[in-house]
Amino acid sequence: MYYQAVAPTPTNILPACTIARLTTSGSTDHQPFSQVTGPQQYTLLWIQEGNGQISLDTDRLTIYPQHIYCLRPGQRVQVTHSDMEGWQLTFRKEFLDLVDKGASSFVHGVLLHHFCGRPAIQLSPTLVPLLDSLISQMQQEQHGQDVLRQEVVRNLLRLFIIYLCRHCDTMPPLPENTRRADMVTHFFQLVEQHFVTHKKVNEYASLLGITPNYLNAIVREHSGFSPSYHIQQRIVLEAKRQALYERDSMKEIAYALGFCNPAHFSKYFKSTTGINFTTFKRSA
Repeated sequence: MYYQAVAPTPTNILPACTIARLTTSGSTDHQPFSQVTGPQQYTLLWIQEGNGQISLDTDRLTIYPQHIYCLRPGQRVQVTHSDMEGWQLTFRKEFLDLVDKGASSFVHGVLLHHFCGRPAIQLSPTLVPLLDSLISQMQQEQHGQDVLRQEVVRNLLRLFIIYLCRHCDTMPPLPENTRRADMVTHFFQLVEQHFVTHKKVNEYASLLGITPNYLNAIVREHSGFSPSYHIQQRIVLEAKRQALYERDSMKEIAYALGFCNPAHFSKYFKSTTGINFTTFKRSA
């Protein structure tokens, strides 16, 4: 077994978040562990001790001590490891609404950067005891019977995320216009919901009630890439997942992703990734 959950968060305390202790010390079972993250769940996997490898969809990373690995919703995860200690913190998207408008935009920008682009965060020696103290306090509160413990746990989680975001070596600036930041957040939520049926920027602009040019400007401002890039990457990611884990044929994947025929899908995949689908599946 990959990890042993020690005192998970009771559902009546904070249903949008769970905390589990990761431990394989003393275990002889070091078989690879696989899971799929929930459709609305972000996961922070904090490895305090141990080593190994973690595969996030088609990307493979080396596990190092005192690193946090960011797992986004619906991601296929496989971990191969030796003895390992750490924490797993899982929260729903709604967790980001727990912070105020300015902080919410800041937090979302950093998490978007790491969950979608750079999934590993190296912790500094000064940050480690602070984050460890926050998690210990969370556990203490969730086992207690004091009034307002739910609010205390929520605010400890908020502090954990904000300290982590503030620590990151590459951060977007704190947005001056939180309305634009909220619009970008909504755009990514819509892409996750509609990428099978909506593949054009103007379709998302229509859903948001703004012009395609404005959508392009604000998404580039907050992510560094165009809306069409994010749409394409999400479609291709799903195609890779189905090819690798479901073993579906190109024809099945093409129709499942809303393409009118396999030839159109094949051309789309090649133009987005630089390799044709058959080559990708053969080499995977």
